[in-house]
Amino acid sequence: MLYVYCLLLTIMSVSTTSQARTESTATKEILRSTLLDYFSPYQDINEGEVSKLEDELLNTTKESRLAYPPFPRTWIERYSSKTIDTTTTAVFDTRSLTYAISSFAGPLAGPLNVITNGLQLGFKYENSIKYSYNRASTLMVMTSWRRHRNPTNPDAPIVPREILENSVIRQDKNLYNYFKVSKEYPLLGMCKYEMSVTIQKSETDTLSLVFGSNVKAENVLDGMSYTVYSNFFQIEDHIPVEDYLHVRCGENFTEAVRFLVESDFNKMITGHFAHYHPKSECRWKPISANTPPKGDPDCFEWFKNQNLPGLDKSATVPRCILGEEGYPVCTIRTSKVGGHCPLYSSNGQLSTKQPPTWDRQLNPMDMTGFFSAKTLHQCDHRLECKLENGKSVAAIPLSRDREERFRQLQNANYITTCQPIVNRGGR
Repeated sequence: MLYVYCLLLTIMSVSTTSQARTESTATKEILRSTLLDYFSPYQDINEGEVSKLEDELLNTTKESRLAYPPFPRTWIERYSSKTIDTTTTAVFDTRSLTYAISSFAGPLAGPLNVITNGLQLGFKYENSIKYSYNRASTLMVMTSWRRHRNPTNPDAPIVPREILENSVIRQDKNLYNYFKVSKEYPLLGMCKYEMSVTIQKSETDTLSLVFGSNVKAENVLDGMSYTVYSNFFQIEDHIPVEDYLHVRCGENFTEAVRFLVESDFNKMITGHFAHYHPKSECRWKPISANTPPKGDPDCFEWFKNQNLPGLDKSATVPRCILGEEGYPVCTIRTSKVGGHCPLYSSNGQLSTKQPPTWDRQLNPMDMTGFFSAKTLHQCDHRLECKLENGKSVAAIPLSRDREERFRQLQNANYITTCQPIVNRGGR
C-alpha cells in the first residue's frame, strides 16, 4: 500500500506541474488571448469613408422630420448573429483512477481492485466553465395597422381590408421581400448592434452505489451585454428587407459603432474577469508600494501545498496575477536577488516572460529530467530578469535575418538572474 500511495503522489505532482500558467502583462494581452481574441477593438475605421447613410443613422444635431406610425404599433425584427462557445472541463473519476492504479500497480492490482470496486462504489466530480459570446446586428421596423391621420378624409376606415389581408410585407416574383409603405401608412426603421457574454459554471457530483446512484448538479449563470441603437430612419418600399438588415444595419451601422461598443465591452469583460470571475483563485490587486514582499496572502495556502520537484520555497513567493485567460490565479515568482529566471525563444525573439507558444528555454539552469528538474520562475515585482553581467537581454546581439536568428537561438544558452530594478529617467 505504501508503494501505491507514493505512486499516487507522483501522479498528482506530474499533474500539478503540467498546469503551467502565464501572466498577461496588460489588458491588451488579455484581449489577445485565445479566449478573448474576438474582443480586440476595431482598428480600421476610416473617417473618410463615413457615408451620408451613416450620418443619418448617427447624427445627433438635426431635428427629426420623420413620419411616425400611430399607436397601436407593431414591431418587426430581423437579426443576424454570431455565437462562439468555449468550454473548459475538469473531471475526477474514481473509476479512471482504479484503471490507472491497475495499470501501474502490477502484482497489487488484484487487491486494489477488490478494495476499490468490491462494493461497486464510484465517485465522479465534474467542473466546467462555458463561455458564450454573441454579436448581433438587428433591423427593427416600427409599423401600424392604423392609418396615419388623413385630414382630407377623416372618416376613412382605420384598418383597411388590404392591410389585414396582406400585412405589411409584400413579396415580388423574384422572391425578394419589401415593406409596404405609403403616406397613409409610414414605417420607421432602426438598427441595433449588441455584444453579450454568458458565463456558465457547472458542478456535478455523481455517487454510484450497488443499487443506484445519487447525482447533485448546480449551474450558475453570469452575463452582461452592451447594446447601441441608431436613429430612426424612414423605410422605403424599393429596398429589400434583407438589404436593410445586411447592408444598412449589418455593414453601415455596425462598422460605424463597432469600435465604441467593443472598446466599452472590453472594459466590462476585463473588470468582471479580474474581480468577479467564478474561477478566480485569489483577489487580484495591481502592483503598488503596499504589495507585500513575502507574497500575496490569498495564495499562501496554495503555495504551501506546492511540493513540486525543484521548487526552492526559500527563494520564491506566491503571487496573485491575471492569468492568460484574464482571471486571477496563484503563481510562483522568484524573489531572491541572483535567483535564476527563465529566458524563452519564441519565433526568433527573446522574452523573459513565458509567451503563449515558445520554442525552447535558453537558461541552462533549468535542467532536464523529472527528478533533477529545477523549474525557473519569472522575477517578482521588485526584480527584473537580466544577464549575469547586469545587461538587459535586449543587449544580446541577434541577426536581422529571421532564419539566421532561428539558427542562432537553436542551441544558444544564456544565464539569466533576477536583479534589482534600476529606475531610469527619474522614474
